[in-house]
Amino acid sequence: MEVSVNEKGEVEFTEFNAMEAYRVAIRLETEGLAFYEKLAGVFHDPAIIRALRFLADAERRHLEVFRGQLKLETVV
Repeated sequence: MEVSVNEKGEVEFTEFNAMEAYRVAIRLETEGLAFYEKLAGVFHDPAIIRALRFLADAERRHLEVFRGQLKLETVV
């Protein structure tokens, strides 16, 4: 995988395979899960907490999918 910064200051990823893409996705979902869980501990409003827990659960489901895909990719 190659990582570069374009003229707009945006990070660009090029020349990466499926396994690398799944690893990046897993990292992003893991960070998102931690973010939503931490944020849910800050609020006291039950509606906000429910929404953040819903988002955290979605991240967990995404993690399962990406981990499964990565596992399949390593078998091939």
